[in-house]
Amino acid sequence: MIPSTIKRRLIPSKSQLKIILVLIIYTILICILWNVKSVSWILWPFKIMTVTLHELSHALMAICTHASVKKIIVNPNQGGKTVYAGGNPYLIIPAGYIGSSLFGSLLIFCGFSVYTSKIATLVILLCMGCTLFYSNGIFTFIFTSGVLISVILLIYTKKSKAIQYFVLFLGIMSGLYSLWDMVEDLIKRHVESSDASRFAKLKGMDWLSPKIWGLLWLLFSLLSVFTAIILALLVFNNEEQQQEECQEDGWELLSTQHQQQFNNNFNEDDNFGFGVV
Repeated sequence: MIPSTIKRRLIPSKSQLKIILVLIIYTILICILWNVKSVSWILWPFKIMTVTLHELSHALMAICTHASVKKIIVNPNQGGKTVYAGGNPYLIIPAGYIGSSLFGSLLIFCGFSVYTSKIATLVILLCMGCTLFYSNGIFTFIFTSGVLISVILLIYTKKSKAIQYFVLFLGIMSGLYSLWDMVEDLIKRHVESSDASRFAKLKGMDWLSPKIWGLLWLLFSLLSVFTAIILALLVFNNEEQQQEECQEDGWELLSTQHQQQFNNNFNEDDNFGFGVV
């Protein structure tokens, strides 16, 4: 039996319902833009950004398995490559999709709160900085530097809602990257260099086809995104979080004083509207 307190927290507030609706709209919009060639260019910068995070996941797992990462390459045609020596390919190859799913799920979780969304932008900056460190090639360097500057400018604007929407969009792009990529590489056409194809060629992994491995990674992505939403409801669905959503936009990661002043001025008879503007 699920405790009644947990059941109550799983019921989304007004603001959380709007965030869930935004995620659904984002997913549908990305599906359309990703597959319609005439408008797919709109997603190009976000595709490259997602590919960058995908390749960074390969690199981080390579480091964790004592491999030497030589370089990370991202191409304008939305392709990427992580060059490494040594390590465990059984962990490194699937780390691209799995890492993208976990990173995207983390962003989705953070996107349910204005303050954690701001913290998430710092994580994005850290990831882009790591990619820049291992970058090789003019395009990778220029694009990664451009993302760093763009995120810093977004933070500088102090528009909390804009930051929150950006984090949610990048989260759903990265969290469901296996879906977008599997459709292109394994359904529309078969790409021998895809992660699923390379993984299926490893010793002992050929008992499943690349499409099945891709499907398993897709199921993991869906589970990760769903888990992130459930955890966000459990963590952020309370009166304090709703009060936080009412506060004015501002770039304060630890606004303890501001929160205290807000609580002192808060009266039970006051009416507040909650929602994503």
